[in-house]
Amino acid sequence: MSFKLEPISHYANTQFLSTVFLDPLYKVAYLNPKKDLPLQGGNEKSVLVLVYANYPLPPQEEILLFKILGSIKLEIKDIYLLKIDPNFPFSLGRILKIIQPEKLLIFGGESPGQIPGKWEKYQPVSWADTQILWSDPLPLLESDPQKVLKNKLWTQIKGIFLS
Repeated sequence: MSFKLEPISHYANTQFLSTVFLDPLYKVAYLNPKKDLPLQGGNEKSVLVLVYANYPLPPQEEILLFKILGSIKLEIKDIYLLKIDPNFPFSLGRILKIIQPEKLLIFGGESPGQIPGKWEKYQPVSWADTQILWSDPLPLLESDPQKVLKNKLWTQIKGIFLS
């Protein structure tokens, strides 16, 4: 099968990506939603971890991320990890419809405005059967000498994941 670069919106079977990502994209046609999103992990526990970061993560941020996940007894096999460039527009609501996680942990980014409700960092919300917790970016958590932000995150994350 040969592939050619075309705007995704020209293909019915790739329409999902034109709704997930808000800008016109040029990608290889014939994509599978879960296979072709840049997801890592096995999602055995129906958890999506969304990290707004330049890709790939610097080693110290990746170590912090996996320490946080380890503290709530999660490994890469338990989650889907999705890294998004902070400058790349996409629809969080569409990603939630595709992946349908029970829990979503967001590191960084702006308020997820595509989803209704009041959004504050470190305040859990529920939307479409998904518990969501929005945190500061990993670099800010990493450089938190007083651990104020890490403590805020821990207070909320243990209620969602360890209760």
